[in-house]
Amino acid sequence: LTPLLGILGLADKGVGLYLKYSQKTLGDAMDEKEETERERKKRILRGDPEVEVTVCQRLAKVFNAGVTHLRHHLPMLSYALGEADGDAALVQLVHLEVERRGGGLL
Repeated sequence: LTPLLGILGLADKGVGLYLKYSQKTLGDAMDEKEETERERKKRILRGDPEVEVTVCQRLAKVFNAGVTHLRHHLPMLSYALGEADGDAALVQLVHLEVERRGGGLL
């Protein structure tokens, strides 16, 4: 669907919508929840006690979420909406979100 937006002349609107979507999904991935349900079940099955998550682990989660998001979405966005600077806007969005959340943890 996204490649069609450039062809139809709706690339600028498409970039805006895609950035809203990216901000939501990136925020979910960087959420403060330290462990997923799967991780919690593994920990319980192993009999491990509750472990406090360190700042370094939280920072790693934020940075890894940013890199993963870019690796997944940037090639497609660059191809489909690159003419409307959608790729540059996505990199800026991820940079600002990582900087905001990472700075808040420090």
